[in-house]
Amino acid sequence: MPFLSFIVGYRNREIERVKLFLESLNAINSDNYELIFVDYGSDEDVSESVKQIVANYPFANYHFFNSRGQNWNRAKCLNYGYRFCKGQYIFTSDIDFLYDVDFMSIIKEIAISTKAFYFQVGFLSQKQSKNIHSDTKKYDIESYSNEDAIGALLISKKMFDEVGGYDEFYEIWGVEDNDLLYRIKMTNNQISFYNSKTIIWHIWHLPIKQSAILPNGWVKFLKDYFEHKKQNISSCNQNYYCNIDKLRPTINRNDISYKSLNINCSEKYLGFLIKNELQKLDPNHGLALKFNFNEVDRVKGSRLNKLVQGLNKYFKKLKLPLFLANENMSQYIEQQTALETLQYFIKFNAELIADYYLPNDISENTVYIIKK
Repeated sequence: MPFLSFIVGYRNREIERVKLFLESLNAINSDNYELIFVDYGSDEDVSESVKQIVANYPFANYHFFNSRGQNWNRAKCLNYGYRFCKGQYIFTSDIDFLYDVDFMSIIKEIAISTKAFYFQVGFLSQKQSKNIHSDTKKYDIESYSNEDAIGALLISKKMFDEVGGYDEFYEIWGVEDNDLLYRIKMTNNQISFYNSKTIIWHIWHLPIKQSAILPNGWVKFLKDYFEHKKQNISSCNQNYYCNIDKLRPTINRNDISYKSLNINCSEKYLGFLIKNELQKLDPNHGLALKFNFNEVDRVKGSRLNKLVQGLNKYFKKLKLPLFLANENMSQYIEQQTALETLQYFIKFNAELIADYYLPNDISENTVYIIKK
């Protein structure tokens, strides 16, 4: 039985990054650990390549979780990986991490079943990240994480069971670690920030703009949920699941009846329309939503709308408290707003939904939602 189980979640990242991560683990001066590698819904060609690479490392176990067409959910990903862990302790890793060769000996020195640790991480420069070598003492560190960065977590299996794992309500990005640490504090267990020595490094990547991946207001939405949950932590400590397996009917679409809807409406009506149509269906039947953005594109590109937008920019530049709205635009829904509305709808109506498939480009591809 291994002392430590690393869990890493992955989806569609560069293959070279995976290789660097695995080689770093392979170089650790110990054989008393395992890696649970959870591929959380990578594209088929990517998942096949990564599966073959992971198979070359005896300490690593590849597990595919078919979440294609669904939001990234780190909490669900780590909870799934936890099912396969055999170690006495769990370490939640990032695919961008590199580890000190003496990582395991340090973990064994500090590990206590009643104390969780999260770790300071050294961020490598872009130049250093292009020239990774085995001498970690010579890494060019640009900066270090502080106590607010709590993703690299060491926790005993006993404690993870006691607090019930991660709350899977948190999707896309944010708050799931804060939630878990808060629940640990509510028990007799302790939490400590380890920064005595840098034993984890983070490979550089381009900064990710939250506005590009998160629906409008999403972080506040998750924080509001967390704050409400803190008021009565015992009653809210539940996980949220969707029925997902390798034969998902939202992907294969062979054995399910779908009602097709062509969508061309305002954002105010979209959520009501989908819920109303979903409630009419029998269980295990679905909706196939096809969006038409031609009309809103026509209105958006009109002379009137360009004039309205130009005036709004001018007002903003002058810091005037004025904003003009084009009434024609309000009759239709733009693609980004439609996507955000769908994400909120799915989250708020989990009790109605057995499964869903949300493509990256909803202007070209169909959205599928199946009723429970």
